[in-house]
Amino acid sequence: MLPRKSIRRVGERFLGHSPDAGVRKGRTVLESLLGSGDWLATFMDHGKQSATIHKVISPDGKTMTQTAKFVDAHGQTLTQIQVFRGQ
Repeated sequence: MLPRKSIRRVGERFLGHSPDAGVRKGRTVLESLLGSGDWLATFMDHGKQSATIHKVISPDGKTMTQTAKFVDAHGQTLTQIQVFRGQ
């Protein structure tokens, strides 16, 4: 288990969005602060883990790397990496 400095259970409302915005009934999102600029969101569907998103902010605050791991409709485990750069 990862060391967790802070854990926040988000439930069926995620980051201020309504359930119609992508968090469906039966889904729970658990956000864990791992360190400064480093956190993990774990998505649960009816108590079973379905995805994770790990976000890391660069020390200069200009870049965020997001790694999502999830299972698609065919049962394949997929990893998606996105890099966001501030202007």
